[in-house]
Amino acid sequence: MDYDFNPGAVSHAGSDDEEDKISQEVRLSSNTEKMNWVAGIYYDKDDSKGVTFYGPLTMDRDTGGEAYAFFGQLRYALTPKMGVTGGLRYETQDKDMQDYSTGNSFDDTWDDIAPKFSVDYAITEQVMGYATVAKGFRSGGFNAMSNDSKYDSYDSEELWSYEIGVKSQLLENRLIVNGALFYMDIDDMQVTESLGDGRNYITNAGTAVSYGAELEVQAKITPQFTMTASAGYTNVEFDEYQDAAGDYRDNKAPNVPEYTFAIGGQYRPGNGFYAGVDLVGVGKTYLERTNTYKRDAYQLINAKVGYEAENWDIYLYGKNIFDEDYSKEDADFKYYSDPREIGVKLTRRF
Repeated sequence: MDYDFNPGAVSHAGSDDEEDKISQEVRLSSNTEKMNWVAGIYYDKDDSKGVTFYGPLTMDRDTGGEAYAFFGQLRYALTPKMGVTGGLRYETQDKDMQDYSTGNSFDDTWDDIAPKFSVDYAITEQVMGYATVAKGFRSGGFNAMSNDSKYDSYDSEELWSYEIGVKSQLLENRLIVNGALFYMDIDDMQVTESLGDGRNYITNAGTAVSYGAELEVQAKITPQFTMTASAGYTNVEFDEYQDAAGDYRDNKAPNVPEYTFAIGGQYRPGNGFYAGVDLVGVGKTYLERTNTYKRDAYQLINAKVGYEAENWDIYLYGKNIFDEDYSKEDADFKYYSDPREIGVKLTRRF
């Protein structure tokens, strides 16, 4: 890795890593006229051994972890038009790390119970409305370079999300329109905290609120031509977040576009030929917590043309066809945009 982004070997890094991972999920489900349910268990295990060379420094580190989860969800039809859904997920994650370069050794466990409740109602045979309340969870972790036991690890992050929406299939399924409004309350947010002496650690120093809206439309203009459109607006602001470098209350969370949209068309005449083009837009995005630096809105055009068979496809595709440059710099780094990409893709289904 070239951290300095220039031709000179000022700040380079290399690594020699090994990683083993196994994950397994088993589900049991049932569907009847009035009741649908699913239950399952999940297991995940990670082991990683790595040596990283960063200039004159060497970081030799082993990390590992195990995760277990038990989950279930049931929907019951109260009436032919109304149904209620309840769900519950218990998850526990154990992580450990041994850093041979610093002598740090960490081991911790995080667990959580996440419920979900939803109500759906068939407004008409083609339109369904719903409301959902659910809890989210992200486990904690370690600050590998910590030299203060107070910052050796950080706790899990939690949120409660609230969503209302509508799903519809209109005009004999030739028009599909789905929309939703959401609100999220995020606690113990995992953020980077500056101590003011050159040290920066991940801590649970933040709380935030996120809200927004999403809309999806799919219209079958003719049997051969379909148009799609989607749009999303997201606002994520810090309620509490300050450290030795400043107070970021009411600032926007970094790396969250203000809006996104996509408009596209697909043509399939029925003989296997396929052609599609999409315009994708991404709104203003702040790059760091002070909101000093941002990436302006940009739009990209992607396209592909090819042939679709029953068991295989072949495409000529183009991403960012007009080679739009949306690179941006902040005080420390330059974030490069993806250049134009032209290629051929072959897919085989067995």
